[in-house]
Amino acid sequence: MYDPKLARLLAEASQNAYLAEAPFKVWAHAAGYPEVEPFVEGDTQAYGCANETHCFIVFRGTEPDNLKDWATDSELQWQPQTDGSKAHRGFAKAFQSIQAQFKDWHQQTAAKPFALTGHSLGAALALLAANAWAHRNPQLYTFGQPRVGDQAFTQSVLAKLGANYHRFVHHRDIVARVPLFGVGFRHCGHHWYIKDGNAALVASQIEDEQEAIKSILGRSFEVPEILLPYLQEVFQRLEESFNPELVAGVPGLLLQIENKLPFLLKIPAKPLFMRFQDILQQFSNQQGGGRSLSDPVRDHSPIHYVSAFPPL
Repeated sequence: MYDPKLARLLAEASQNAYLAEAPFKVWAHAAGYPEVEPFVEGDTQAYGCANETHCFIVFRGTEPDNLKDWATDSELQWQPQTDGSKAHRGFAKAFQSIQAQFKDWHQQTAAKPFALTGHSLGAALALLAANAWAHRNPQLYTFGQPRVGDQAFTQSVLAKLGANYHRFVHHRDIVARVPLFGVGFRHCGHHWYIKDGNAALVASQIEDEQEAIKSILGRSFEVPEILLPYLQEVFQRLEESFNPELVAGVPGLLLQIENKLPFLLKIPAKPLFMRFQDILQQFSNQQGGGRSLSDPVRDHSPIHYVSAFPPL
């Protein structure tokens, strides 16, 4: 069951996990968790936090200035799982490198309610941890989480975690759109959409084409069911929008569709191809020297997730 107080605590933990050990402990003690144990394996880091009645693990997220983190994020090959499903190899390797370190901590906290959390890469590691430690019936709250596995993986996760998995996405957070839906990655869990400081539950199933397109073009966009089969190729090219050179022809293609089927496409505010051009422009600005961050990059900041919940 969703707990907004727990969501705020774990959002703060995910934000503060970027800190060094000493300042993180200051935050944890102030939050009521005096027992803090750091876990480090190379560039994969986490903190185990506990008090007399509860405990949680927070995985540190992606540091933009740490190239090894980004190499892990971009290792897009599949890693087979024991149940036959597949996960992102970079994420899986990062979790496997640190997994054994938690054995004693689990034994010491076995009788306490348990939660897992993280932001960005940390959210992906938290999902893999929840899948591995499902026997502890963890609460899983992730913030700005990338896609982690294939359809079979998400089915396995839902079977194990059910209503305990809450995935928060702030507006057009760029990290929540990758790795690409078009190459087989999927989201799942209770999807909470954050905008203007408010979190609302918008989906509770394995991600489909409609949800994936909304992650790019906005929650208000609806693809008519009759167009979904026709838009498969368009969707795959939309997912490649991070490189404008790869999709130079997409706006024209979308315009052709819109001209042919004006009675089916009801696009709020702007035509679809214009909204897509806006997205390309944002990424073009970002790639042109980094003078300003595009909205989807700014939307990934952990502060947006913390501010979506009432203070503790």
